[in-house]
Amino acid sequence: TGTEYLLSDSSLPAPTPGTTLSCILLSDSGQAPTGARSYRIRRQPANTSDAPLQFPRGIGIDLQASGATGLNSPETFDGGGVDLVGVMFNANGALDGLIYKNKLRSSVAQIFILLGVFENGNNGSQNADDYDFDAFPILDADNLAQRRSRINWLNADSRWVTVNRAGRVVTSANNTSFNPEQLPYIDMLPTDPRDKRDELRRRQLNGVGNNPGAREFAAQMQSEGGR
Repeated sequence: TGTEYLLSDSSLPAPTPGTTLSCILLSDSGQAPTGARSYRIRRQPANTSDAPLQFPRGIGIDLQASGATGLNSPETFDGGGVDLVGVMFNANGALDGLIYKNKLRSSVAQIFILLGVFENGNNGSQNADDYDFDAFPILDADNLAQRRSRINWLNADSRWVTVNRAGRVVTSANNTSFNPEQLPYIDMLPTDPRDKRDELRRRQLNGVGNNPGAREFAAQMQSEGGR
């Protein structure tokens, strides 16, 4: 006859599936312990009648360039090793949360998923020198085109799938209108090699000030159509 509450610390990571949760049932008089928090039981995901989406051969999700915006949300899903990325949707199909590094990020605003050439992914075959236009300037237009083809977020054939909290899902072209070898993309970079590569990638993805990046159209939710 009462209301159930979940005794939990909101600063802790999301509970691991299968973990026993401590709960208490309110008395008829509605008394609850100090600090109790209300909660909801969410059903496990159910199989849909829709056919699963099958990517064309050779196409994959590039987690090195994919990422999110919002409070405490990762700019990219490149965690430096094997990790789990989970996208949570509510009953209406809108974005509800993001699980990254075993923690629920409920304040996520947008999720950017980059579809590109599988071989270009962060699987050990990618050469970071290809997008380091500071230490390795381009030789000519053909050299720039070749290097762009090996980096998914610089490749005109890549596509972004963006999901936001309003329930919109759009497919956008990769913005390749900027020149990554020019200022401000290569200006005042960190001296540490790893930090330098991360900063170069961040600028090429998100842009610098009024200078656009690869996610320009995706961030603006400019739809190109497609499933």
